[in-house]
Parts: sequence; structure tokens; C-alpha cells
Amino acid sequence: MKHLFLLSFFAGISFFSMAQKKAMTPDVYTTWNKIVNEQISANGNWVSYSIEAEKGDKTLVLYDVKTNKERKLERSSQGTFAYDESYFIYTISPPFDTLLAMRRRKVDEDKLPHDTLAILNLKNGNIEKIPDINSFKLPKKWSGKIAYQLDAPIDEPKDSALIKIDTATQAITLQWNKKESEKNGSRLYLKDLNSKEIDTLFYVQDYHFAEEVERLLYHSTGNDSTTLAGVYWWDFKSNQNHHLARGKGKYKNLSFDKTGAQASFVADRDTSDAQIRPWDLFYWNGGRDSAKVILNNQNSFLPKDWLLNEHYPANFSDDGKQLFLGINPTPILQDTTLLPEEIVDVEVWSYQDKRLHTQQKVQLKNDKKKHSLCVYNPSKNSLFQLSDKQTSRTALAANNASNTSMYYIEEPYLETISWEGFPSYKDIYSVNHQSGKSTLIAKRVKANPQISPNGKYIYWYSSPDSIWNCVSSNQKGEIIEISKNIDQLLCDELNDRPMDAWPYGIAGWTDDDKSILIYDRYDIWLVEANNPSSTKRLTKGREQQTIYRYVKLDKEAHNISTKEDLLLHTFNEKTCSEGYAHLNLNTLDLKVILESDHRYDRSPLKAENAQTLVFTKENFQEFPDLQLTNTRFKNLRKISTANPQQKDYLGGTIEHIEWTASDGQKIRGLLV
Repeated sequence: MKHLFLLSFFAGISFFSMAQKKAMTPDVYTTWNKIVNEQISANGNWVSYSIEAEKGDKTLVLYDVKTNKERKLERSSQGTFAYDESYFIYTISPPFDTLLAMRRRKVDEDKLPHDTLAILNLKNGNIEKIPDINSFKLPKKWSGKIAYQLDAPIDEPKDSALIKIDTATQAITLQWNKKESEKNGSRLYLKDLNSKEIDTLFYVQDYHFAEEVERLLYHSTGNDSTTLAGVYWWDFKSNQNHHLARGKGKYKNLSFDKTGAQASFVADRDTSDAQIRPWDLFYWNGGRDSAKVILNNQNSFLPKDWLLNEHYPANFSDDGKQLFLGINPTPILQDTTLLPEEIVDVEVWSYQDKRLHTQQKVQLKNDKKKHSLCVYNPSKNSLFQLSDKQTSRTALAANNASNTSMYYIEEPYLETISWEGFPSYKDIYSVNHQSGKSTLIAKRVKANPQISPNGKYIYWYSSPDSIWNCVSSNQKGEIIEISKNIDQLLCDELNDRPMDAWPYGIAGWTDDDKSILIYDRYDIWLVEANNPSSTKRLTKGREQQTIYRYVKLDKEAHNISTKEDLLLHTFNEKTCSEGYAHLNLNTLDLKVILESDHRYDRSPLKAENAQTLVFTKENFQEFPDLQLTNTRFKNLRKISTANPQQKDYLGGTIEHIEWTASDGQKIRGLLV
């Protein structure tokens, strides 16, 4: 009787506890929050993230790693840390309900309230607010400045000309006053975050900071008197302006190299109404007073009926020694003399088409943007096309300072996709950036070829053979089967579709492209590109049915460093538990550092200059709140509580089950 009484007592407590919680009904769903836009400052002392519900105002949360305190910034969703962590810049939106009510009243979009720029001093907590913000930018690798533009006032006067008379000399000048707009540009404010001093540039359409030095590149439409239209760069150290190109026209694709010592942009300064616009590519370096044209549509370098691709943003290699640009065939123009009723709108299908018509429709948008990659070498003033006219795709090495790239041609084999599926067959070439010479690497390869980070090798997974191949990219050489000593299947073991199984992929290449890390279903294999017989299995996942996968923490790194432990994500197929492990590539020591019945983030966020790490973990009962730790996973702590209301609602449970199917096969599943 005593035991029955106790059982009834505790059952009553449990029922009472459950009765206090509310059932989760559909009207609750819109109040449930999600975490987005996670960021961590360069030195790892601050974390920011946004809490958003389906409806309502967003909240930006700023977390101080040192003090374990947070600050909520209402009606904000995304911000940016200054590189030295001195300031946090974000925008404040108008109240959600206010905007909703105004839109219901059919208020014009240009009369709706605008965002406000907020500059938060992370040292003293003070906030400076600048209303009517249109855009802002911060330098990537240095601090102290911010550039921003404001929305033009609604009641600003239209374009007009003013006659000015100098009272001393009686000289008459004509000054053109333009309305600030998307077409004309607007004032660009250059603010010193510490001194609060502001410089103003007028009628700016586009602007970019140099990544590593205190310079800014911008385009102004000018006002024909004090400022001429053109492209300029601003030196923050001397607070002086320098022109690169002057003249009315369209300028775009402004680009600095990392050090701000070189710049490029494209310009259309032609005054005719030609349908095909004559874009010019300009290049400048610090040794010149102004930029020079290195490519235009009359350049003999271009193949016949080809022109500069205005849409491809020319960009410098990381070392600044190469400038990459795009060219493309002259587009076919529509006959503008035809009346609407004279235009025939039909789709012509042919059995001779290399692609199915459905594929052609899907690919049409990409085909219109198709371009051929070229490289300009400033030191030699040389220009080379890095691919054939029929090229399907060109791939630069991840370390774009490499002098080798790769391209492939699939046009002759497109018909085979209709009956053999993907990937298509391809002819693979390497090309030298210093000579422009192309070398045939392999013909009729059924694969998706890639180039190693430093451009030393071209490699691919051969679908028909289920093997990985590799060949030196510098010269025509023997194709090496680098996976020949891996005794496991390297593609989807559970594939049950009438097609070649997809490979499990690779983790990456080690320093200097020496070795490649290849995945099978569970494990990671290390293979030296020049010595496949030295193959090593780095993990022992198959024995425990545990999948190991590399986690890249340094997003700017091209190769996998062998000097520090690798962070691996783990998943056990039998228990569905996940976690993290450390692997030493030199000793092959593998150590599990975290494991539980949770899903763990496969792309943790690491501070650029510190070992601070932010990740998420979740399961059926736990929301994926942010967790803070270091790369050794010491002193782990939860730093967010996005849905504190969850404790007030009834939740479900989940468990593993196993049963026998009608064919006798053992099946595992989850009972919710």
C-alpha cells in the first residue's frame, strides 16, 4: 500500500507538471525565433547574431566574450565589426507595425521611413545615430574609417543650372546643380570614427575600400564645375583626391588589388546610340598619373566578333601580379524595326540538338552570361586568353597567384548526356598564364575535373571506373590513379538509382599540394600525389560505423595545414550521435573531444586572429542556440537563449527503434 501511494503521488506530480504547460498551437508558430547572421570579431572578443521571428521586429544581440554579458539592439538584424574591434556598425529599421500600417494605406515607397545608421563604440557603449542611411562600407583589414551614403531627400530640386557672379571680378560662371539620385549618384561621406571628422565626395555612384591600405576607389558622375565625371581614388593619409580617368560615361566593376597599388575598371564613354556598347578596360598602378586602356572592342587581341565582357568583374590575383578579365562573342541583337505582330515567338526543337530542349531552356540564362577568361600581366604588359573558344568552363586555382589554370570542353559530347547521364564527357586542358600556352591533359573523361589549390595538379573522380585520377598540370604527363591503394568504394555505397554513383568527395590538399585527403563512406585517406603507394587511412570509422569529415575553420586558407590538428565532424550511423574529434596528421593520433545525441554544426565560426569558436548543437528537444568555446573545446558555454518561451509548452519525445521488414531486412528508424 505504501508503494502504491508513492507511485500515485509521483504520478500526480508528473501529471500536474505537464498540465502547467500549454499545448503548441499554430498561432504560436509565428512567435518562434530563429538565429541568423552570426558573426565573430577578428580577435574573438565579440559575437553578434540576429533573432528573427516570422513576423515582427528583428533584434540584434551583441555578446561580450570577456564579461559574458549581452546587449540587445532593437529593430536591427545585421551589423559589422571594425577590424580592430573598436566599433560595431549596424542599421536600425523602422518599426515593423508602422511600415505595415503605412503600406496598407498605400503610402508611396519613397515616402516610407528609412533606416538609421548606428555606430556603437565598443569601449564606452555610446551610440551615434545617422538617419536616412542608404549604404555603408567598412575596410576589411584595417580600421578607423567608414564610408556611407544617405537617401536623397524627397523634396530635393530637379537638375538645374545656376549662374554665379563673382562680386570682386564680376566674372560669370555656370554651375550645374544635379539632383541626387540613383542615376546621378549622391554624396559619399568619409567619416573618421575616432576624430568624428567628415570629408564629402559628391555624386558618387560606386565606391570600394582597398583591403589592406587606407585608400578608397570611387566613381563620380560629377557636376561639370568643381568635380568632373570619372574615377578617382582617395588617400586617407593625406586626405587628397587623385583622378584615374575623367569624362562622362558609365563606369563600373571598380577593383583595387589588396594593397591598393593597382586598380581596374570598365568604362563606356561613347556618345553614340550603338546597341552594342563599346566598353573599355582600364588599368592603373601607382607609378602612373592616370589609368590606361588595356583592352577595348577594337583590340587586335580579341578573336573576330568578340568583345570585352562588361558583366565579368575584373579582379587581381592575391599577389597583384595578374589581372583576370572576361571576353565573349558579340550577342545576337533583336531586329528593332519589326512591329510586335511581325515577331514570331516559337520554340524550334531538333533531333540534332546536342542538348535536350528542356536543358536548353534551363541553361539559357547562363549561356547568355558565358565568357572566356583572360589574364593580363602588368609587369610584361601581356594579355592571354586562358581558354578555347568552345570552352565550357575555366577554373583558376584557389591560390589565384598560381601561373596555371584549367579549362575543359564538353561541347562535342553533350549528346551523350541524354542516354548516359551526368557528368558529361570532357576534354581537359591546362594553360600557362605567362605564355598563354595550352596543354591537352586528357580526352573524353567522364568527370568533373578540378585544379589543386596551388595549380600543381589537375584531378578528377572517374565515374565509370569509381577511381580518383591525377596529373601534373605543368606539362603533359602520365595520368596517375591516386586511389589505387584504397580498398574501399569511394562513391555512394547505397546508390540504388540507374546512374553512376556520386563520389564521397575530398577534404582538400595539404601544404604545397603535396597530398590529397579522399573520403570513403566513413573514413579519410591521405594520398601523396606523386607516390600513391604511400596511402594511409587516417581514421577507423568503418569499424564503428562512424563517418569522419574535415571541418575547415580558416575560410581564407587554400590548403590543409599539417602543422596543426585537424578538426573533424563525426556521425555514428548506428546511434545517430554526432560530435567533434581532433586528428594529428603526423602521428595519426585521433581524439574524440565532444560526442552526444545532438546534431553539431558542420561549419563552426572561428575568429580570424584568435582561437575563439562559435557553433550550434541541437536535438529534438533542444533549440540550436549558440555555443562558445575555443578550438580545443575548453570552457564551453551557451551564449544565446533564442526561445525562452519553449519551457512553457509541451514537447515531444523521440527514440531509436529497429524492426524486421517483410523481406527479412533489418531496418532502423526513429519513433517520434
